[in-house]
Amino acid sequence: MPSIEALTALVAAVCPIHGISVGSWGDNLTWRIDFKAAATAAQRAAAAAAMAAFDPATDPTAERARIDREIEAIERRQHRAVREHAIGDAAALDRLRAIEDQIAALRAGRP
Repeated sequence: MPSIEALTALVAAVCPIHGISVGSWGDNLTWRIDFKAAATAAQRAAAAAAMAAFDPATDPTAERARIDREIEAIERRQHRAVREHAIGDAAALDRLRAIEDQIAALRAGRP
């Protein structure tokens, strides 16, 4: 799911705004910017361009959230594995190390 916070931050970086409204992520014609009175015409144009360029499918905030959910699932499996196997079991320790490596790789690849 795209992030309204990411879109708001993108637009607010170029123009003073009160906020953003998104009717449907799939239809950017339903998106609206609530400008502050101090916003100049140039700032409003920059804000409209920034919003038009925003692609919900590639929102890095959404990708980060997806990766975080995947990490949490892996960590749950890791804790389950610890409970199921004795610490002295070499095969279990190897599996745990592989899971930790997978988590580290996911964290390194987050946007």
